[in-house]
Amino acid sequence: MQRNAMLALLLLILLTVSPRTAQSPTGEEVLERIDRNMYVDQAVSTSTMIIHGRSGTRTITSKSWRKGDDKSLVEYLSPARERGKKMLKLGDKIWTYTPEPNDRIIAISGHLLRQSVMGSDLSYEDITENDRLVEDYRAEVVGSEELGGRTAWVVELEARKEGLTYHSRSRSGKSATRRAAGS
Repeated sequence: MQRNAMLALLLLILLTVSPRTAQSPTGEEVLERIDRNMYVDQAVSTSTMIIHGRSGTRTITSKSWRKGDDKSLVEYLSPARERGKKMLKLGDKIWTYTPEPNDRIIAISGHLLRQSVMGSDLSYEDITENDRLVEDYRAEVVGSEELGGRTAWVVELEARKEGLTYHSRSRSGKSATRRAAGS
């Protein structure tokens, strides 16, 4: 009787621990997890961006409002020289507003969407992006890293369609590298 109970327990363990759980997830499974964690239908957030440049380091604080993947507003709160500047995204159009000296509104389009925002490594598209990665990229798991005592999967992404800001991306828990289309 005890032998049958042990066999039943062993069989149950073997059935619940399939070979699939011992393997890394597929690239698409990782993207689906990222999208579940990152994509929001509606959000308000405050963020701080630290920019290390040739002339030193500066910190910019902003507040963002987002609705779906096609509406967002970013307002810069500090430092004083950036305070009051705003960026609005509606659909695939982006505008910037500068309150001083003359209340200036600039439409950002074409190649300007991929330009640096305030001397950072982020583009206008990066800051207002809220697209689901699984819809835009094919993914391949290329490794793993330990991060905070947990396994983080390193994923390389390849664009599924033309016109994305980045043709390919490499993502891990520690870093993200991107190769712009045409580079």
